[in-house]
Amino acid sequence: MARRRWVIVWLLAGFVVGMVVLLGGYAFDLPVHPWIVCAAILAGQLMSALAQLSLVRDVRAAKGRLCSRCCYDLTGLPDSGSCPECGTSYDPDTLKRYWGSMAAKRPRGEQSSPPRSIP
Repeated sequence: MARRRWVIVWLLAGFVVGMVVLLGGYAFDLPVHPWIVCAAILAGQLMSALAQLSLVRDVRAAKGRLCSRCCYDLTGLPDSGSCPECGTSYDPDTLKRYWGSMAAKRPRGEQSSPPRSIP
């Protein structure tokens, strides 16, 4: 869960910085160019996307065997038990439900769902 929070943190940070620049510029009667606000917001979104990609990469490398609370790699540990890092209990069904499709790597070009037939 800690790694998932970073995705939200970076997204909100970009928005907050953009709004501070925008409102601070108007409050102090400074010239604020819209592209500066957009750049701050987009930087936050970019960092959020990079954090999400990093999390997806780690989940796939561990084949979905990461602790759902602290993202500790559970590879090599028993199928069921408790995380040695944070003590959260885990089992294969819980991990599969939590990480879902993030652990399943699809080949490039393969669609996530089969195409519908057109009558």
